[in-house]
Parts: sequence; structure tokens; C-alpha cells
Amino acid sequence: MSEQLTSRNDGCPVPDAPECGKWLGRRASIGAVFGLLVSIGIGPTTRAQPAAEEAEPKKAESGGAPRLIKGHTDWVWALALSPDGKKLVTGAGAKDHTARVWDFGTGVELQRLNVRGAVFSVVLLPGGRRAAVACEDGLIYLFDTENGKLLGRLQGHRGEAFSLSLSRDGKVLASGSQDGTARFWDTTQGGELLRLKVSGREVRAVSLSRDGRWLLTGDFDSLGRLWDTTTGQEVIRYEGHTRAVTCVAFTPDGRRIVTGSHDKSVRLWDTESGRELGNFDGVDGQVYDVAVSPDGRRVAAGLSNRKILIWDVAHGKQLASYDIKEGGVLKLLFTPDGSKLVAGCGDGSVWISDLPAKFPDETAAPTSDKPRGKSRAKAKSGR
Repeated sequence: MSEQLTSRNDGCPVPDAPECGKWLGRRASIGAVFGLLVSIGIGPTTRAQPAAEEAEPKKAESGGAPRLIKGHTDWVWALALSPDGKKLVTGAGAKDHTARVWDFGTGVELQRLNVRGAVFSVVLLPGGRRAAVACEDGLIYLFDTENGKLLGRLQGHRGEAFSLSLSRDGKVLASGSQDGTARFWDTTQGGELLRLKVSGREVRAVSLSRDGRWLLTGDFDSLGRLWDTTTGQEVIRYEGHTRAVTCVAFTPDGRRIVTGSHDKSVRLWDTESGRELGNFDGVDGQVYDVAVSPDGRRVAAGLSNRKILIWDVAHGKQLASYDIKEGGVLKLLFTPDGSKLVAGCGDGSVWISDLPAKFPDETAAPTSDKPRGKSRAKAKSGR
């Protein structure tokens, strides 16, 4: 698959948005929104130590055969699960041009949300009633997931909208795009709050920290970058990847980050210093997505060569390897309780597997281990 996504399906109709001027072009102060969030800062951290040596992949023992949810007719790029774990929203490629709402327990399709072209990212707002859908046409659609009604469109990106991340209170939505920008949106009023010029090339991934203070981006310049959301300044660069950084994630405490790349590596970093803590072993395909478990103990990666790998964050030890016959693994998430892993696959299916409470080689986190790897951070004063 080419790194540059250029497929189009402009013949697909776009649902008409309601007459609501607030949805388009309104600017507001991002400080007024993020200023209400409690900033816990990023302090000294227990540093993980991924293993440097290669290890033989361990075939996963999940306690049962994975189940599949089928219905999409193209690659499943997008997944989102409600906090109660009952509602799943998915999005697929240009041949399918839909996002769909499912009963996660039964696999029954509840609603179909029609858009134009590929769906690259979806998030569910608190309560699970509204979904934001990032699309190939550069628009971010907001839908009512109960009745499928289009509530509005966030307009501003001048290229494909690849990635979404939502603040914990659901009031601020971050997006990354082919146009090289990351943008913040007010989900209650619909306005653009802040625009960051991240790269001269596309921004493939965005992730907001839990406290809303930091935005992490991954781009085609092979960089991870950390941004202060209150000032809009770039504060740290995470350098080491040699190809596009396609996916990024914070650990739940915000003290470490995980990045994945087309250079066939998954890396762990100290958020504050930018120090690379290690390079997880066993990655032999381009990395499409990474996910961190809710308790922060595990990292999973989805690869182009039809594999899912899971590691212990504390020691970098590979815990499991899944061979996914349903195609390349484009998107991953853990369920809110961490008991299941969900994957969007290349054949249009959604793969779901139970996870053991403890893998055989899983160990407790260290308390004083020093990191491996060299510091690659560059402090920035802003743009």
C-alpha cells in the first residue's frame, strides 16, 4: 500500500448539513475551553526498559476463537467504542464510504452513516450519542448515532482528515490532516479553536493527553511532536524514526508515549525529556496503529503483514503474536476494561479477541529501572 492515500470516490453524495452557521468557520479562544481543565503537568516518571534482543513471537492464547463483525466492503480504518463497551462505531475505505454503528455484544448493525469517500477516524463523544467522523473529503461530520441524523460538519482542512482525538469532557476535538495541520474544534458550538502548522507534509496521527494539556502528533517527516495546547507551541520533538510516523498514543498517566512507523518499528519515549526508552522487538511489517491498554501495562501494534503484537510496557517483553487472516491490521483498540482487543482489518471485518488477565511472561512494572536509548529531544520555543 502506498503511503500517500490518493483514492477518491467523489460520486458519493454528501448528506446536507442543517442550517447552522455556528458549525462553519467560527473562531474562539482555545484557552477558554482548555483553561477549565486541570493541568497535572508531566513530572518524573518510572522509566520502562524495552528489551533490545529479538525474541521468538508467542502465539496468543486468548481463551477462545476470535469473533468477527462483518458488513463493510473495504478496509476498516476507524474504530471507536463507547465507555460502557456496548456501542461500536466503525469506518471504512472509499469503496464502502460509510461509518456504521454496531451493538458490540451481538454484532448487529444499528445505523449506517453515509459520507463521501473513505472514513479514516471516528470518535464517540461522552454518552455515546454523538460521533465525529473524519473523512477523505477533509470534512469532519457529526452524527447522532441513535437515528443516523447528520448534526453538522466541521470544515477547514484542505486535504484528507486522517486522525481524531477527543478531550475527556468531549468539548474539544483535535484533528490531523493531509494539509499538514492539526486543528482544534469546539464540539458544542462547532467552531475552529486553534490551528497548528505541524509539517509541510501530512499529519497522520493526533492524540490528546488525558488532562488536555498536550497534543501529540505523528507526521510524514518521520517525527513525533508534542504541543502545548494552551499556547499552541511545539515543545518537544521525538526523533528516531526513518519513515512516516503513522500512529501515536499516550500511556494513561501521560508520562510515556508510543509511536509506530512505516519504518517497521514501535518505540517508547519519555514524554517530558523526549528520551527514547526503547524499540519494541519483533516488528516485521509497517505499523498501521498502536494502542495502550487502559491500565497502561500493555502495548499492541497492528501491522501491514496481518499481525498483531502485544508487549509488556514495563520490560518491553513480547507477550503475544496474533496472525490475522482477515488482512492487514489498520486500527486497534482495547475495550474500556482491557479484557478484549478489537481490530479493523483489510477485508472489511472487525476482529475481536478476549485477552487473558495475565500472559505467562507478563511481569510487574519496575520502580527504578533506567531507560535504554539516547535522548533525541529538541526543545522548541514555538512557531
